Amino acid sequence: MTMIVDPAKVQSQQVLGDGAVGLVYRTILGPAPGRRLTSNLVEVSPGGITRKHRHQWEQVNYILSGDGVLVTGEGSRSRVAGGMIAHIPGGEMHWFENTGQVPLVILGVLGPDAQ
Repeated sequence: MTMIVDPAKVQSQQVLGDGAVGLVYRTILGPAPGRRLTSNLVEVSPGGITRKHRHQWEQVNYILSGDGVLVTGEGSRSRVAGGMIAHIPGGEMHWFENTGQVPLVILGVLGPDAQ
């Protein structure tokens, strides 16, 4: 079934712990029977950081706005900015840091098996 979702109407959740600072998370499309992909909307405040994590599924992140850095467990630091796309393979440790003056807003699309 086709769905239209207004992210502004999706409940947000402030993420605390696990190293997260200034992180607000919204599950846009959660797991459901027959759905192979899920998605989320992440907002990181200036100076904030997402939690450092890894998962078995691959993930594509579309940077909607802001400036930041994508850091991997291997030590790479890649600049990201509005309009860019970041692909993260399954199993790779990663996190985002907001290095800008406005929120870093990211739409994440997570592959099959994301729960």
